[in-house]
Amino acid sequence: MAGKFELYKDKSGKFRFRLKASNGQVINLPESITRLSASVTAIRNAYEHIEDRALGTVFGKPDPVALTIFDHGTLLREDTIVYGTNRLTLDDLRTLIADTRQLLKDAAKGPAATAG
Repeated sequence: MAGKFELYKDKSGKFRFRLKASNGQVINLPESITRLSASVTAIRNAYEHIEDRALGTVFGKPDPVALTIFDHGTLLREDTIVYGTNRLTLDDLRTLIADTRQLLKDAAKGPAATAG
């Protein structure tokens, strides 16, 4: 059996997921995934709630960061998506996609591919 994702509760009580090989070994996430996860989550959430952001609100409350998701000038000038203090360059996204693809390929191959 190949690797699988496991949902668990961390020490602070938050639900998280991890990838485990069939032998139970936790497969470490690439650095790009851990480094960029907060920005990816914030930007994804901003786009998922774009109507709220268009009104200048976050969770229905006025927020000065809300409208920054519409600043496409930085994307055009610097190839960077910006939302508040979160920044993702297009190179970050390419690396993140490649690293995630490799992680999933390794997990599909089983424990031998993840040993090291």
